[in-house]
Amino acid sequence: MMEKLSLDKFEEAYKRVQEVVLPTNLVQSDFFSQMTGNKVYFKPENLQLTGAYKIRGAYYKISTLSDEEKAKDIAMHVAAINPKYISQDEIPQVEKDREDAVQTEIMANDPKLANKPEKVLEGIKRGKLNKVFSEWCLLDQEFIKTPKESVAKYLGKAKVLEMARFQVGEGIEKKEENFAEEVAKMGGK
Repeated sequence: MMEKLSLDKFEEAYKRVQEVVLPTNLVQSDFFSQMTGNKVYFKPENLQLTGAYKIRGAYYKISTLSDEEKAKDIAMHVAAINPKYISQDEIPQVEKDREDAVQTEIMANDPKLANKPEKVLEGIKRGKLNKVFSEWCLLDQEFIKTPKESVAKYLGKAKVLEMARFQVGEGIEKKEENFAEEVAKMGGK
C-alpha cells in the first residue's frame, strides 16, 4: 500500500530533488500564443540532465530506497553489465600492465597521434586506461537505472563487499560432436 502524501513528505522530496534538478523557467511561445489567441508557455524540462520531467519522482524514489532495495538493484546491475571487479584496487597489476601495453600499441599505430609530445601522449593513455578500468569496475560504472550516476554514488554510504555472477549454462560440459562423421555414419560409410 502506498504511503499517503503529507506536506512534510512533499517538502522533504522537494529538498532532495533540488540537489539534482536544474531550474527551468517558463518560456512564452509567440507562435502558439498568436495561433491560439492566448498566452502559451512552455516549461523546457528537456534541459534537465536526463532530458525529462520524470527525474523528480524517479530521483526521489531512488534516494529513499533501503539498503536491501539498493542491494537488489546492484544485483540486477551486476547481472546485466557483468563487471569484472568491485573497484580498481582489485585489478591485478598484471592485467593493468597488459592493458597498458594494448593501449600503447594502439596509440603507436594511430597516425593522428604521431606528432604529439610525450607528455600529451601519456595523458591520453592515462585517460584511455581510466576509461577501460572504469568499465571493468562495478563502483565506477554508470548505474543502469540512473546512467548519469556511478554505482558508487547510487550506493551512497552503502558498500559492496563481494559479488558473484553466474552465466546460464556455465560449468556444464558440452558434448563435442563432429557433424561430418555423423553424416558419414548415417550414409553408411
